[in-house]
Amino acid sequence: MQSSKQIAMDFRGSSLTKPQLRAPSASIVPHTALYVMQLVALALPPSRPRNHIFAGLIVGLGVYAHLYPHFTNDGPESSFWRMDHPRQEALTYKAFSWQKIRWAFALIVNQRGVRWNHEVKNVHPAEITSRARFLALQAWTFVKCLLVADLLFSLSRRLFFTNADGVVGMVNSHELTLGHADWRWSFAKALVFGAMPYFMLSMQYAQLAFIAVALGISKPELHTVLILDNGKPRNAWSLPTHVVSGWEGRQAEELRAIARAELMGTGLVSFTERAAQSVQQTNVGFEITDEQGARWIGRKILIAVGKRNIFPDIPGFVENYPERIFHCLFTFGYEHRDSKHAGLLADGVLSSPFHAAMVVGDTKKFAEQVTVYTNGHSGLEEMMLGEIKHSGVTFNNQKLLRIQRAGSGLRLEMEGGTPQEVDFLVHQPSTKVDLPLVHQLGLKLDERGDIKNMPPFFQTDVPGVFTAGDCASPFKIIPMAMFMGANAGAGIARSLAADALAGEATSASNG
Repeated sequence: MQSSKQIAMDFRGSSLTKPQLRAPSASIVPHTALYVMQLVALALPPSRPRNHIFAGLIVGLGVYAHLYPHFTNDGPESSFWRMDHPRQEALTYKAFSWQKIRWAFALIVNQRGVRWNHEVKNVHPAEITSRARFLALQAWTFVKCLLVADLLFSLSRRLFFTNADGVVGMVNSHELTLGHADWRWSFAKALVFGAMPYFMLSMQYAQLAFIAVALGISKPELHTVLILDNGKPRNAWSLPTHVVSGWEGRQAEELRAIARAELMGTGLVSFTERAAQSVQQTNVGFEITDEQGARWIGRKILIAVGKRNIFPDIPGFVENYPERIFHCLFTFGYEHRDSKHAGLLADGVLSSPFHAAMVVGDTKKFAEQVTVYTNGHSGLEEMMLGEIKHSGVTFNNQKLLRIQRAGSGLRLEMEGGTPQEVDFLVHQPSTKVDLPLVHQLGLKLDERGDIKNMPPFFQTDVPGVFTAGDCASPFKIIPMAMFMGANAGAGIARSLAADALAGEATSASNG
């Protein structure tokens, strides 16, 4: 007698463990002809010869198709897969494994193919919601439809299956009709007759959806986004927007309003007019607490904030920025072309000779004469002369005391000197990321104070944290922020999909 171990070895070595599909050995033509023959037979006028002829042909083709069925080896595993899973996912699952049972059950109950490769198009999408809310809604839908269906059933019994003497069930089925002498009763009977199947089916769908989602076989939600916005953008000034294709000369506030409406229209994005105050990592991602103490949980974080301007301590600077004090000549310079005299305040960022020389070159495009104001730092002139080679550039090493509006330009009051007038002044204020989350997460900053990140998806050195916009780029313009935001969004979506696959793989190994 063979031992159980020997039997198991023989079984593993047999063809039963890995059945090989036979190579295709027949044509698809008989199988197609079987359907065509049935259509032709049904379309012809009724006659006894037709019945005999086509019955014989159909039976013959049916027997042939049964004996030689192997015109293709493709099964449903090759044709159906979920959109957030690899193509032909079921081919990798073992027979009767939990993954394949989930795949098969979801395929059977999901007749619309929602989130599958065969999804029915042009169907209004379901409301985006959380798992808990979805289950609650389905439970309420089940109870509601059950009560209405029961009411309709009772009305149907009264209207259709009760005779004139009030006896239920003693009605000849040949006499069932929606008609009535009074049109109102006829309408009521038609309403009951038509509505009852709807509520009965809706009750069954709600019940099945509840069970499928509760067991984790189906997912009721796409990834949703919460935007915490303190309502204080860096470009809060009411000046025309430039360097944004299709938005030239319009207000930035209008651009933000339209973008916000577009995002909310997806049903996936919501806004909260609060500032984020603190963050901590959890086993599912991150938990953010806002300024009112509310807590928000998310799997990923995108930090897309502006930076706070740190203005020079010069009276009149803030009042004239950015109407007459420009930080970017690509944004504000063109409207002031053919100016006679412009100034450049070489302080902070522009105290770097290389940087100052570059911005002087930008300024010279729009002004004949440029004066570099070192604001009392006389040593800067000597360092900058080696970098600034443009003609028509002079230096003023006196300390700048005050800035005032003078007609269409500015009046600069200098310490111990004659006031000077310029058509406009150029200065790039230092900036700072004014967000507690950056330091709480331990994000690294570069020499400019911008958040370090890794293109093309701009992920930071903290897993799950992405960044975009002014806080993460030296180019603090709208097109750059839009580009970074689009890429970071794509990176987050890919990261979430990878997390989901990793979770399923972990569940499979544990199972």
